[in-house]
Amino acid sequence: MTYEEVNDRKREQNKNAARKYRAKKQKELETNKYEISRLEKRNTELRDMETFLADQIAFYKEMMISKVNS
Repeated sequence: MTYEEVNDRKREQNKNAARKYRAKKQKELETNKYEISRLEKRNTELRDMETFLADQIAFYKEMMISKVNS
C-alpha cells in the first residue's frame, strides 16, 4: 500500500469510529433524558402521596383527640 492509501484507510477508520462514538453518545443522551423524565414523574407521584398521607395522619390525629376529649 502506498502512503496515501494507508492515510486514506486510517482517515476512513477514524471517520467510522467518530460516527459510531457520536451515535453511542446520542443514544446515551436520549436514554438519560427518558430516565430523567421517568424519575421526575415518579417524584411528583411520591410527593402527591406524601401530601395525601400527611393529610390522612392529621385527620386521624384530630379524630383521636376529639374522641379523647369527648
